[in-house]
Amino acid sequence: MRKSALTLCLGLSLSLIASTTVLAADGSISTSTETTPITDNASNASTTFSTAAVSESYVSVAPYSQGYTGAVDGQGIYGRVTLQSTTKDPSTFATVEVFYNGVWHTPDFNDSDFVYLDLDSGISTTNFYMSTGRKYRLHIFNNSGTATGYIRAYD
Repeated sequence: MRKSALTLCLGLSLSLIASTTVLAADGSISTSTETTPITDNASNASTTFSTAAVSESYVSVAPYSQGYTGAVDGQGIYGRVTLQSTTKDPSTFATVEVFYNGVWHTPDFNDSDFVYLDLDSGISTTNFYMSTGRKYRLHIFNNSGTATGYIRAYD
């Protein structure tokens, strides 16, 4: 008899832990555990993603800090990003970052991928084209209140 369990651990580092327990015919039990690190950091270091398409993600960011949503797969259609806050502080803003060629890119004002949201009214949302084969995330810079950013690969 063989039983397997998968556990996803969240913390400062993200790891996939596979644990296997085997019950032998003589009644003895043996257990083995294998830990595999999963990387998705904010720098331009290598990033590993699952093979399942991710269509939406969000993150809430505390005052005077910044944060990232999880990566969302572009599907060759228009997606949507939203930034909202408990305050209407225009110095809280978000940009969309694009993952391709193995690194995260922050498009600038002249790039067709450029998306910028600010909070003049407490909530800001826009649609933008998400290319197939690329990954997208929202990078939030929060200066007051609690800000929440949403990104999704559909309208």
